[in-house]
Amino acid sequence: MNRIISLILLLILSLSSGSDMLMHAKKQTKKKETKESISRRKQRNKKEISETNKKIKNNSREVKKQLNELNLITADIEECQKNINSMTATIRRMDGQINKLNDSIARLDNRITTLSDKYAKAIRKMQTLNNNENTEFAFIFSANSFSEAYHRRQSLKQLAKWRQRKSDELTNLKSELDERRETLEKKKQQRVTMVDSLNNVLASLSDKQTQSDHLVSMLKREGSNLHNILEQKQREANELDRELDRLIQQEQEEMRKAEEERKKAEKARLEKEERERKLKEQQERERKQKEAEQKNKSKGKGDNNKAGKDKQKKKPAPKPEAKPKQPNTKPVAKGDDKVKPVPGRKPAEKQKPTVQNQKFKDFVSAKGSLPYPAKGKIVKHFGRQQHPDLKHVVTDNPGIDIETRPGADVKCVFNGHVSDIFLLPGYNTIVMIRHGNYLTIYANLGSISIKKGDKVVQGQVIGKVYKDADDNDRSVLHFEVRNERTKENPELWLK
Repeated sequence: MNRIISLILLLILSLSSGSDMLMHAKKQTKKKETKESISRRKQRNKKEISETNKKIKNNSREVKKQLNELNLITADIEECQKNINSMTATIRRMDGQINKLNDSIARLDNRITTLSDKYAKAIRKMQTLNNNENTEFAFIFSANSFSEAYHRRQSLKQLAKWRQRKSDELTNLKSELDERRETLEKKKQQRVTMVDSLNNVLASLSDKQTQSDHLVSMLKREGSNLHNILEQKQREANELDRELDRLIQQEQEEMRKAEEERKKAEKARLEKEERERKLKEQQERERKQKEAEQKNKSKGKGDNNKAGKDKQKKKPAPKPEAKPKQPNTKPVAKGDDKVKPVPGRKPAEKQKPTVQNQKFKDFVSAKGSLPYPAKGKIVKHFGRQQHPDLKHVVTDNPGIDIETRPGADVKCVFNGHVSDIFLLPGYNTIVMIRHGNYLTIYANLGSISIKKGDKVVQGQVIGKVYKDADDNDRSVLHFEVRNERTKENPELWLK
């Protein structure tokens, strides 16, 4: 019995030790596999993350391209609508002109017909009365008296004049009728050409609308991504707005301090001039007082000796000869800063500083007449607007966005000076130009040809629009007009 119990205990101990050894072996194997695969797992995860980020970046870039393309197509659709409205109005005017020409041609036809009938009847009547080639003479000489013959002669003359007048009138009416018919044909041809152009624009509008619908459906599928991109664009716009406000406020503060310094310097100069004036007056009084004292002393000593001699030598002073008056040769009085002209001599002209000839005296008077800073189409208008196709998309633009040809020149819209130049993500290089209390802002420049503090004139090239290599070199200029920190609608200032 004891032996059986011992065998059972031995078996249990052997089984437990075998299981411990197996677990230990498994742990060693697992540990060995983790060390060998950890590097590969890290590399695989890194590659997957990189590919995912690349896909997200490419997707975001594609969504941006589609959004920009949609903005351009929307601008094209707006332009097509404007052209259609303009062409439709022109066709309506042409229809009115054609109707008027048709009415006038009908009236001329009736008038010519009536006049021709009357003229023909008159000719036929004369022919029935006079059947041979000497009828006029027979008609005259068949009169009973000389007076009656004379009257018949005068009547024949008047009849000849009437016939000539009616013939000329018919000729002129026919000529006018031909001209109006020719004008009518031209108007009809112009209308046909205009209708063809209108149909082309309508076809283009249909194509643009199809492209727009396609892009809208693609963008709607990118809901979250599109939302993130629009939020980023709005953040960039807000950042630009804040930076412009900060710079304008800083400039205003600098201008205020400069004005205070100028006033302070002017006050100090005036005070100094007043002190110097008072000092000179005091010195002059002291000098005169000393002269008077010296004069009184010398006069007291010589009064007794000179009294008799003065009586003997004193004679009436001869009157000075009157000199002829010389007009305008009188010396200029002290303090008079206006020199009077001499007769026969032209006054010297003051030299005026050469300035740039301007059509308008200041920026305000040029409202509605400023040239565009770059040639192109407005793809985003001013202010808070809802996208015409993406109903959930609302944009708030402090200026306008003009799509131009790649790397187009950007020109200053009015004389001024470069207030500041800075960089900002999403807008690249930004140039601020001050025109008195107003500023114009040119953003998204790829290169510039001016520097801070430069004076610039209207039409001067200040740089080139940035070319977006990720979007087929698309170039969009952001342009703003501000009255200090108040944003204005640039479209109201441009012509």
